[in-house]
Amino acid sequence: MGGGSAQSCLKIVKVNGKAHGRGLFRDAESEYVGQWENDFKHGQGTEKWFNDGSSFVGLYQLGKKEGHGRYNWHDGSYYEGTTIFFLTLGFLFALLH
Repeated sequence: MGGGSAQSCLKIVKVNGKAHGRGLFRDAESEYVGQWENDFKHGQGTEKWFNDGSSFVGLYQLGKKEGHGRYNWHDGSYYEGTTIFFLTLGFLFALLH
């Protein structure tokens, strides 16, 4: 699982010693709240990064972002679309100041 520092936090049910179901993982860099399966982020989830305030809301498959999702940046711009085998297909909306 991501992280692993002394500051990490995992709040989830474990099945056979592995994260499964809905839960939260937090470390010094980010926080993930969502579905887990067999110790992987898997299904619907939200990940937030503390360093820049960006976030991702969408689908995960075996720990990777795959399927429909939306990246949000602190300035209000966002990317929404589909990720398939690490390729992103969608639209970027950027606020023009």
